Amino acid sequence: MSAFLVEEATIADAVECLRLHSDPWFSKEMAASIGEALWRMNALALRERYGDPVEDYEADIKAYSNPDPSDNPVQVLKSAKCLLYQCSEGNVPETEMFKVLAEAVNRMEAVLKRTSGFQACYDKAQWGRK
Repeated sequence: MSAFLVEEATIADAVECLRLHSDPWFSKEMAASIGEALWRMNALALRERYGDPVEDYEADIKAYSNPDPSDNPVQVLKSAKCLLYQCSEGNVPETEMFKVLAEAVNRMEAVLKRTSGFQACYDKAQWGRK
């Protein structure tokens, strides 16, 4: 398995997944700090996988501009799943942030799978939105 630092748009989608499907709920105003925390979790996974110092990614993390998430909920889901996959290294899956995101992804997927045409839309969505 390989891992990479996801794009800022992927983080925005993962934040949206959390905002819509996590417990406890959080406000849109908190999105930037949550986005930074998610990106830092991604950097921690890269440290686990490749030994990369988290500090190597700190400039990118601090520059997170909180872009708008996709307006396609299936894309939001696929982006959040991409982030989870990229963070599945070492002890990162044992962190609270990973567990909360995984739960939100599971909730969102359960809702979306009940919609007509879900699989076709999921197949067309990007793995890690740019």
